[in-house]
Order: sequence, then structure tokens, then C-alpha cells
Amino acid sequence: MKDPLSISADETAGTLDLHCNLYVDLELPQVAEDLILRLPGTTATGELRYRSLELYVAHNDYRTDGGDPSNFLQWGTVIECDPTSGTPSDQVVSDVRDVISSLQTAGYSVEADCLYEGKLKS
Repeated sequence: MKDPLSISADETAGTLDLHCNLYVDLELPQVAEDLILRLPGTTATGELRYRSLELYVAHNDYRTDGGDPSNFLQWGTVIECDPTSGTPSDQVVSDVRDVISSLQTAGYSVEADCLYEGKLKS
């Protein structure tokens, strides 16, 4: 497998696994969805889309009772980010970074779980 940190602009979502899960320290997934809807270019006709991404916002069903609350896998909301086919990888990374930024600007902690996490750090 190719090093995910060496993503180049000519690679597209069809050639790399660009799926990304975002864990948000937030109990109400609807709040995260509302914040994403404020991003220019976001649509919600049937499914939530932001530029090159299809987004699924949900309660984190994998967390466990009594789990360490500082562990991001125990946070209340998960956002699945799936790129649309044919999108350049640099665009996908930029769009995921925008989603993270919108949530962090609102005061929520966000942790990404994907092959290109290093590219998402500001």
C-alpha cells in the first residue's frame, strides 16, 4: 500500500482509501450535523453532502459504559466521511479538514481515524 502521507493531487478517491471517521466529543449528533450544514456548499437533500464528501452523522454505538472519557473512541458522535468517486485526494483532505475546523471552531474536540490523519493537522 502507498504511504497515505504522500498523497498527490493527481490521485483520486477511486485510487486510495480516503474514507475517514471523525469522532466528536459531543453527545448530540444533530448538533454536529447542524454545524456542518452551516458550511458553504453543504446540501442535505436525502443525504448530507459537503463538496466532495458524503457524510453520515450518528451516535457512536461502539462506545462502552464506563469507558475512559478521554479516549476519543468513547466520544458520543461519529461522522463517516466518504469521498465521491473521482475526486482528487487533495480535495478530499481539504474538505475533511474543513469539517473538522467547523466543529473545533464551535468548541468541540475532534479526532480523525483515517489513513491520512497527518495531512489533516493544521
